[in-house]
Amino acid sequence: MLKKCGYCGLILADDTLLWHKCFKKFNEETHAVQIGEDGVVILIHKSQIVHQQDKVLDAEMNNCEDNDAIVSESLQSQDELLISIMFGKRALWDSNIPAKERSKLKKNDQWQEVYNLMGGVLNIKELKDR
Repeated sequence: MLKKCGYCGLILADDTLLWHKCFKKFNEETHAVQIGEDGVVILIHKSQIVHQQDKVLDAEMNNCEDNDAIVSESLQSQDELLISIMFGKRALWDSNIPAKERSKLKKNDQWQEVYNLMGGVLNIKELKDR
């Protein structure tokens, strides 16, 4: 089955996934490959996955009364990541740049990049609402 790079959009075969230029920095110890239901492939940091999963598991195992605090902290870190990503996506927020640089097609591509960089934690509509 063919996959699509979540960064450049190139179609990739399963056996050449990690040879692709966008995944050259892949490190098995620190990264994981995430393949969405739509076949889009991105790299995510294992520490983000483990950190969030550990907090949820700890809360469940301890029947923690601090679930709201854990959820709040997770949302705050997601918001901070989103803000840092959005800073580089001027077409999504800066009306001072030329209209051809913020066309609907370019904005859709940038929202897809934001989604990929966020690791698919929120869907594109949720990202736009934030």
